[in-house]
Amino acid sequence: AKETAAGAMDAVRGRDDDGPSATQLVAAGLNRLFTRDVTRECQCEAASFTVAYLLGIPVFSLTPNALEAVKLTRDAEVGVTYQTANGVSKLLVWLLAAVAIESNNHRQLIVSDPRQASALLKLLRKSAGDDEAGNTAEDDELRLRLALSQAQDLLQKYPDALEQLSQRMESGAGTVGNCVAILEKPVR
Repeated sequence: AKETAAGAMDAVRGRDDDGPSATQLVAAGLNRLFTRDVTRECQCEAASFTVAYLLGIPVFSLTPNALEAVKLTRDAEVGVTYQTANGVSKLLVWLLAAVAIESNNHRQLIVSDPRQASALLKLLRKSAGDDEAGNTAEDDELRLRLALSQAQDLLQKYPDALEQLSQRMESGAGTVGNCVAILEKPVR
């Protein structure tokens, strides 16, 4: 799992020190395009939903992305909460929840997109019109590592609920209310 998590961090950073061969890149791309694993997709969606719920993020997106996270920072009602360092950290954890579960369960990331978290930092920096006064690439990498670790920790605390939620989603019978009810049991 540590090797996979390290690979996930390489993907988050957008680099691989060894550099994959052209064949590996093509194989990974074809795998991503033509492999559909509903169980894996539902595990990733359940992880994102669970983390959003536990962190109090007021969305029900099962496949979060950087643009949706940026919209939260601009929302009239809750935006001020997510414009703080703590708020951005919560959004990063949410964006990396699917990466955390997929990297723990599989050797290769197919469903989750680890680039969304670094894209959020870039979009926030761009919208602020500056370079976040002193934040470096190393600072971003530390924030991303911490967020991935926090996502993994949160998901490890609720394995039974996560499994039930994933199964409910896979069955197609999972409403938002059903999903919240599953999560409420272990949280109480």
